[in-house]
Amino acid sequence: MRIAVLDNDRSQADLVCQVLTSAGHTCQSYDNGRDMLVHLRKESFDMLILDWHVSDMDGVEVVRRAREKMPANAPIMFLTSSSGEDDIVAGVGAGASDYMIKPLRRGELVARVQAMLRRAYPSQNGAEQLQFGPYI
Repeated sequence: MRIAVLDNDRSQADLVCQVLTSAGHTCQSYDNGRDMLVHLRKESFDMLILDWHVSDMDGVEVVRRAREKMPANAPIMFLTSSSGEDDIVAGVGAGASDYMIKPLRRGELVARVQAMLRRAYPSQNGAEQLQFGPYI
């Protein structure tokens, strides 16, 4: 599956992409919301993973604008250090499918991504098997 990752910390975005690529996904990272949203007009992604705080817009705005460009069933997950209940409620309320708090736990990330993709694309359940690799 094709997954876009938005995080203004390049090393964090690279780590997320490395974990997801090891699990059999294709991953594209972005360091600002505007670039990712521009690419959503040209390219299709099966899922988005977003940091709450990026340099040019907040997470709620990114989710709202991304939802306008993506299929309704496409999962969006926040992966962020914002652990306050208000942030979690705002993120899920804005349209995110899930919310994971940093630091990154590799096995948990893969398990949550696979679960959301299974729910969003049930016809591909047989083709998408949970793959455990060096990230555990």
